[in-house]
Amino acid sequence: MRASILGALFLAMAAGLGCGTSGGSGPPATYAVSGAVTGVSSAGVTVTLSGAGTGTTTTRAGGVYSFTGLSDGTYTVTPGQTGITFLPASTSATVSGADVAGKDFYSTPAVTYQFSRAWGTFGSGDGQFHFGSGGTSAVAGGVAVDAAGNVYVADWGNSRIQKFDSSGNFLAKWGSFGAGDGQLSSPIGIAIAPDGDVLVAESGNNRIQRFTSGGAFVAKWGTRGTGDGQFANPNGVAVAQNGTIYVADTFNSRIQQFDSAGTFVRKWGTMGLGNGQFQLVYGIAVSAAGRVHATDFGGCRVEVFDANGVFETKFGSTGVGDSQFAYPMGVSFDADGNLFVADFDNDRIVEYVPTDVYVRQWGSTGSGNGQFDGPYSVAADASGNVYVADTRNSRIQKFVRVPAG
Repeated sequence: MRASILGALFLAMAAGLGCGTSGGSGPPATYAVSGAVTGVSSAGVTVTLSGAGTGTTTTRAGGVYSFTGLSDGTYTVTPGQTGITFLPASTSATVSGADVAGKDFYSTPAVTYQFSRAWGTFGSGDGQFHFGSGGTSAVAGGVAVDAAGNVYVADWGNSRIQKFDSSGNFLAKWGSFGAGDGQLSSPIGIAIAPDGDVLVAESGNNRIQRFTSGGAFVAKWGTRGTGDGQFANPNGVAVAQNGTIYVADTFNSRIQQFDSAGTFVRKWGTMGLGNGQFQLVYGIAVSAAGRVHATDFGGCRVEVFDANGVFETKFGSTGVGDSQFAYPMGVSFDADGNLFVADFDNDRIVEYVPTDVYVRQWGSTGSGNGQFDGPYSVAADASGNVYVADTRNSRIQKFVRVPAG
């Protein structure tokens, strides 16, 4: 009898029965939703949960956050901070028997770009431009900004470089039509090296020339052809912070890399629409991290490579929507790593954050302030102001970055 009682007791204990229990399955399981906020703002960001449950938390060191104790259901996570735009603005998280991680956001200043000034008319005088035939048919025009805020313009049809201060006041010019040292034929791409030298891609002479900031000839390299160090109408040039030079070899549908002295290092790209291929590569820019962004004119996209030409990603398609293009041309980074794309036939500038996510755009077709007719090239200065070569309007436009609202 005693053995039977003890046996029953052990069975009850194994079944979880006894004092203070009801024989049920215990409390329901709960889960967590987590992620991180990166960018200009990380720690101290307020994150709100809504939907199947509600809650508020604040990001910790490293921008991480988490909501715990959640039951199955669909939730919306929304970060918020004054003066900051978050990408995405909010995200959905569906809990179904497991934790949900990786609900991440990128933070960038909430700004707009306001028209500041414009300068230039069609012609050959100081401060005038010849970007196309008769000032009506756009061909090309390059723009770059040095560390002091001076603006350099590749004046295509006038075979020269013009230099201005940040307000558009004419400072200097150099170049004349020809193939000699310091002469130019269809200068298009223009970039500033870390030492302040000016590099120019000449489509007509199929070469790169290097000048001092005052216009003195320094060096040249390139001839027409398909070999290493040869070009077929190069349209873009960019310089990395370590002095490495990248050239958009447009009609060879490739990018060529050179050291700071102009010695060939490597090349990549062929004609096509596959990853790492181009249907005419026009604009090129290098981020502070060394990532190379190039516009694929015919493919209506931007392709991204590491510093050695290894394909990483791409974005864009044909159209007028957000992150769509109608013949993208020039590209440029600002000091914060944001990318600007001159969307030529859509007559606008499109901006992306350093994670290659679309954030905003501005511009429309016309000749008024802030309007464009064939924006070919774009450049940003150290303060985040943006300059655009507005080719069919034969002018440069400057836009200043101001807080939104």
